[in-house]
Amino acid sequence: VRPRPGTRAWAALMDPAIESDFDAGRYVYHEHSPPGKWTEYPGITVSDYGAGRVVYLPVPFVKAYASKRCPGLRQVFAGLLEQALGVAPRVRVAGPAALHSALTQDDEGWLLHLIYLQRETESMYLESRGWPGPMEVTVRAPWPVKAVEDCLTGERLDREGDSVVTFTIPGIREHRIYRLRRA
Repeated sequence: VRPRPGTRAWAALMDPAIESDFDAGRYVYHEHSPPGKWTEYPGITVSDYGAGRVVYLPVPFVKAYASKRCPGLRQVFAGLLEQALGVAPRVRVAGPAALHSALTQDDEGWLLHLIYLQRETESMYLESRGWPGPMEVTVRAPWPVKAVEDCLTGERLDREGDSVVTFTIPGIREHRIYRLRRA
């Protein structure tokens, strides 16, 4: 794949290191070879098309994510949605890749679940400890947020913003729940 004029390459494919280089700190471990050298072939391209934008992934990223559930690939997709396509995430947490967020809605507003995944389902990726924090959380709600509360302690958190709120939480070991009250 070679990009046409006007197409931007956002990432390049890399050939794997075939042999270990202990002085450089690279070694080959089973089939998980580290990156070896850049190629001239783009790994991700972005093109404007009419009033929209197209992201092209010439390698099977979706299939790779579906089979391994790699937190790093999840971050690649999130970055493409936000940076290439302008789709801002509802929740952004400055924390580890293994931190998963989920929102549920009821009459009072949202419940934000932050779950530190020790091991994602069917994944080879394993993290053994929680994240010590503190972490900054930003949530984009479709309505003004009156308050943010820790559901386990009942503590109201200081926050900034109206419908886009930012607040700081302590570290997370397994699961924390925060209430975002609708104004």
